[in-house]
Amino acid sequence: SYTKDFDAIVKGIRRWADPEHRIRFVGINHANIDDRATVQTWARYFLDPNNHEESVRDALNYIGYHSYETNAGYTSDPASFAHLFEYIDEFVADVSSTNELLATIAPAVKTML
Repeated sequence: SYTKDFDAIVKGIRRWADPEHRIRFVGINHANIDDRATVQTWARYFLDPNNHEESVRDALNYIGYHSYETNAGYTSDPASFAHLFEYIDEFVADVSSTNELLATIAPAVKTML
């Protein structure tokens, strides 16, 4: 699973390059291809310390997002860019919604865009 992979990567990095645990980690880099409910399901699972090995629970530092807006018929006419702003508004709403969840289940975890 992604969570087990994350734990193995953290342990490997710490073993070979970061024995003092100074490196911060970004997990579940959500893409805009998932809907809000899917992102929040992933976040709930990933951010539950019980789903991680005890030695890496302190590595739950950040969750990230990335976005792939596609050409939705944009032209040189500025009016055709309206969809871009609608898309950004929805993306920001998704991030804000998940950040509200973070505040309740993992307040120390930060968001990285």
